[in-house]
Amino acid sequence: MFTQVMLKELECPACRGAIEWREKRSPSSPAPADRHLACRACDHSYPIIHGLPYFAPQLGEQKRTAVSFGFEWKGFWDGLFDRGDVFGLDFRETANYFLNSLGIRPSDLAGAKVLDAGTGSGRIPISIHSMGCCVYAIDIHESLPVVAERLRDLDAVTFFQADLMRLPFKDANFDFVWSSGVIMATPDAQKAFRSIASKVRPGGKLFVSVYGKDRHHYRLFRHLLPFAHRFPPTVNYLVSAILAVPLYLAFNGILAWVRAWKHRKQPPYRILGFSIENTRPKSFRSILLNLFDQLHPMFQTEHSVREVRAWFEENGFEDLVVTESTGGMTAVRGTRRAN
Repeated sequence: MFTQVMLKELECPACRGAIEWREKRSPSSPAPADRHLACRACDHSYPIIHGLPYFAPQLGEQKRTAVSFGFEWKGFWDGLFDRGDVFGLDFRETANYFLNSLGIRPSDLAGAKVLDAGTGSGRIPISIHSMGCCVYAIDIHESLPVVAERLRDLDAVTFFQADLMRLPFKDANFDFVWSSGVIMATPDAQKAFRSIASKVRPGGKLFVSVYGKDRHHYRLFRHLLPFAHRFPPTVNYLVSAILAVPLYLAFNGILAWVRAWKHRKQPPYRILGFSIENTRPKSFRSILLNLFDQLHPMFQTEHSVREVRAWFEENGFEDLVVTESTGGMTAVRGTRRAN
């Protein structure tokens, strides 16, 4: 829940001025005052909608992104996709993935401030909120109020509608910043990286994952249907559902074969040039989510390990660790150098 205490951590995304509460009240109306946030310097106003502060109400070229991802994550909570298998992980596995990717233990999160840069379905807040940290979850998608309502009982989680490239937080505000599979869906991934990197305190950690340049079975459909992002989300959902039927049969057949014949080896397994990390049977709705997630984004870029490492180095990070470089993802963590 957004509180008065958080005001000191905020800055205007337009001019970086201080943010304050303001009220609009009509003298002739008994209605309660309209409380909103505003910049002291440039007087820019930021509304509170459904209890959420909106720091990017005008999205411009990212409007379509907000609509299509809004469909995806509302559909997630409405049962269109598999909640127990989000990109191959359940919530317990997501918590372990979070910790391992940042190279930390649960005790390191006690009292920490975490920025979940691109929260999507809210899976990171769900997975780590009980570890004693305060999670600031941001996104631009239209269904963020739906996610916030579903997670309203998580007192340690606060949601903000905000653009990754124009964040409303002061620099060096967070102990840990996390962005998994998000910035490559923005108009400028490198600019988004610089923005989120600036919010890490000296000695704090940043983890970023993006699509890699190696072959990946789901991303193949993005290359085969590069125009799909122009379709309405409902059309992309139907296309994904049709494609998911043969893939469900093929994937589970291949995975059964891998489990039978390669169980003594360690993943990732290389099959026909593709990388397989997890051989657990796939549900139809989990395959559907992966397909839809590839087809609908307006923006989608791929990045090499060298490129992402360079972003970290240019922005003052050290102790870089490449945590993923196969399976279609490039993932790196680093520690912000002390000034």
